[in-house]
Amino acid sequence: MRPIDADRLMQELAQLKTDGGILTEEEYYAEDVEELIRKAPTVRMRPNVRTGRWAPSDYQDGTGTQFLECTNCREIIAAEDLDYYKFCPNCGADMRPRVRRDRH
Repeated sequence: MRPIDADRLMQELAQLKTDGGILTEEEYYAEDVEELIRKAPTVRMRPNVRTGRWAPSDYQDGTGTQFLECTNCREIIAAEDLDYYKFCPNCGADMRPRVRRDRH
């Protein structure tokens, strides 16, 4: 699906019309297109946001530090830095905890 700006499209169609007189073929079809646009359903758009979570990692650097990795891109961070990273610094995935909503 490709969202479009229907209001702007309606403005451009309106520019095709002349003031009064007999409709040209272009104006006649423009009215049909306007009607289709007016009747078209409106979709609710959700931004395409990548999400992930920090999962335990097997990575070791010899210092005893625990590491976590992004479930989206496998970027590794030190567990002690967990509060600092609300988004993955590598892929930008939203790492904030998501609230689950029960669906009835």
